[in-house]
Amino acid sequence: MSITERTSIEKSMNIDEMNSGKTFDDFLAKHLQTEHDYIDDGGFTANVMASLPVSKTLNPWIEKLILGLPVLLIAAMVLSQFPWRDMVQPAYAILLTMNIEVVVKAGMALLALMSAATAFWGAKRLDFI
Repeated sequence: MSITERTSIEKSMNIDEMNSGKTFDDFLAKHLQTEHDYIDDGGFTANVMASLPVSKTLNPWIEKLILGLPVLLIAAMVLSQFPWRDMVQPAYAILLTMNIEVVVKAGMALLALMSAATAFWGAKRLDFI
């Protein structure tokens, strides 16, 4: 560091001002708000930035795998703790005791509802509604 650079830094720091009883936060806030000219470092900063290694980007599929695999594993562990047999068995018993005609009508009603919802969504998407 040259002598002229050192004196310009010392002038900007003004050591007496820092020791005048104010807190360092006051000193720092005051000096961060004032504009200082650029201190020429002989290209040192540019050389350091140029010598830094370039950050590597991951393949998007690997990023998704890194995020998705733990989520899937945790979800599988949580779902394995549910009492599936206690939930499925009564529903299966109800299904077995139902008349096949009722099951077909319920399926047709569900299909009609899904078709209507899809048609409504398509009409809204195409600005018909």
